[in-house]
Amino acid sequence: MDRIYLRNIVAVSIVAIALGGCTSGPPPSKQAPASDGGATAPAAGSQAATSQASVTRSGNTITITGNNQQTIPAIRFDLGAYIFKWSSTGAFMGITASDAGGASVGAISISEANGDNLFVVNNDVVKPGDITLQASSDGPWTITISKADASAAVELPQTLSGEELKSVVSKPFNASQGSLKVSYTYKGTPTGTGTVAVCNSATGNYLVTEMMTAGKSSGEFKVEVPATGVYIAKTTFPKDSKGGDVTISK
Repeated sequence: MDRIYLRNIVAVSIVAIALGGCTSGPPPSKQAPASDGGATAPAAGSQAATSQASVTRSGNTITITGNNQQTIPAIRFDLGAYIFKWSSTGAFMGITASDAGGASVGAISISEANGDNLFVVNNDVVKPGDITLQASSDGPWTITISKADASAAVELPQTLSGEELKSVVSKPFNASQGSLKVSYTYKGTPTGTGTVAVCNSATGNYLVTEMMTAGKSSGEFKVEVPATGVYIAKTTFPKDSKGGDVTISK
């Protein structure tokens, strides 16, 4: 089984989510590695066993391709935040993660055929080490895993637009020590409660969790950034919101 090492990049991450957005940290639900600080994947032209999904690397992004249900070679994660994106030609896609001992450490996708999510390793729910991913679908699929880092960081403001019950992960962005403003506007009146969490991607630890009240279609709040760095945001649009926008600004 090939072993993949993801580059350890010290960064800081703000994660905007609805209830149950990340797999580790508060609150767990839908949502896991690099011994020498780098990432290695099968050499160009090498082929995984036919029972395994294909794994390749370009820069700090790992790409996994497979069909239906296949074994994925173990991946080793350091502390930090990782962006998962996936797509399947089938009607559903399930992605779960387990540690080296076989214990479940989270679900990245329950059933959505296409989407993205944030996965954090913080020495709490998910500890650094080998992680095994299990993928299940009813057609060909692709998963990409990348580390939020300074090389991809953009400047604020940044707006995340999405559909009801869908998650959206932002591009990494630069933020200085002090306050950030997070505002949200839904097209409908949500009956579910949204959650916004702030996470340090160097350690994977959450700084704060903010609740967005059910029945409220717009609002704003501030997030205190403890140190200048690179952050990332995630939001999941709650039930009956009919989608909308979440904007992070200075």
